[in-house]
Amino acid sequence: NPDYWKKLSSDQQKGILHHETLHVAFGHLQVMSRFPNRELANIAMDLEINQYIPKTQLHEEWLHLTQEPFKDLQLAPKKGSKFYYDAIEEEMKNNKEFKQQMQSMMGNNGTDHSTWKDYEDMTSQQKKMFDNQQDHNIKETYKDSGEKSMGNLPGGLARRLEKLFEKKPEVFNWKQWFRKFMGTIIDVQRKKTYKRPSKRYPDMPGLKTKKRIKLFVSVDTSGSMGDKEIADVFEQIDYIYKAGAEIYVITWDTEIHDKFMYSGKPPKAVHGGGGSNIGIAIKEYDKNRKEYTAAIHLTDGWVSNDVPLLGRHLFIITSDGQKFDPGGPHKMFQIPKDVKKKK
Repeated sequence: NPDYWKKLSSDQQKGILHHETLHVAFGHLQVMSRFPNRELANIAMDLEINQYIPKTQLHEEWLHLTQEPFKDLQLAPKKGSKFYYDAIEEEMKNNKEFKQQMQSMMGNNGTDHSTWKDYEDMTSQQKKMFDNQQDHNIKETYKDSGEKSMGNLPGGLARRLEKLFEKKPEVFNWKQWFRKFMGTIIDVQRKKTYKRPSKRYPDMPGLKTKKRIKLFVSVDTSGSMGDKEIADVFEQIDYIYKAGAEIYVITWDTEIHDKFMYSGKPPKAVHGGGGSNIGIAIKEYDKNRKEYTAAIHLTDGWVSNDVPLLGRHLFIITSDGQKFDPGGPHKMFQIPKDVKKKK
């Protein structure tokens, strides 16, 4: 809202950025749908996070526990939004005057979070990608800030960070890594553009979103590849497909055998069984490289390559394979043997 923004002082502008960032950090986007009354939930969330914003950055109209009509309730400070939601709802049942004040406030609440519904409309796969990327951003921001004492952070955020940094078993979750890689690809597809002005704010740029990204996936079907590895990668291909991607698949060994657009079902059979020449897969990708967001290659790694790598490549090495240098910028990981035995 540029008109509202311009009316704020420099400190208040910092405060509103602080405010919206805390909504993200506290995970309010994810929990909003759990509250029956969204407008009341919005008020409860604002009461929660505004306590952590310096008073010099707060506008007098912004909600706070120390202001009316909440002052007389003597609500405990630094509690979660669920606590404030329940307390306000209970008071509304027993206090008609307070209920009228709240109804008036809900009808005229200046904070508009209607676009949060975009999250609720996502598929479960898209939400997982979004949540994983958000967790990653919060961890990286915390590390970049100098990893200050947890004691300086709000309790809910500190607990969330402790959970994110909690040491996990040494077993490498390659499927989660794969999904995280895909999440970052999907994340960069949404860009601001002045060619399509915002519908809500005509003077501001709109958002241009590629609803369906296109991926190039190559599967090594040489004799050293196992059915389990091939099945695993198609399971993940299906996950990305359901999240809204077009996926072009080829199978290869010393030549390309199959080419098809993935349609939600893995192939009934894969052809091959000879040696391995990943260069032919990369050349196939290069033919229409600009059409693809990235190339993903499943291989045992017993290959060599003399074709320059252009674009974005992810190499998944099977548990019995070996890592290799494809000769260019890329990401690569190997499925550990102990993960291979687990579903």
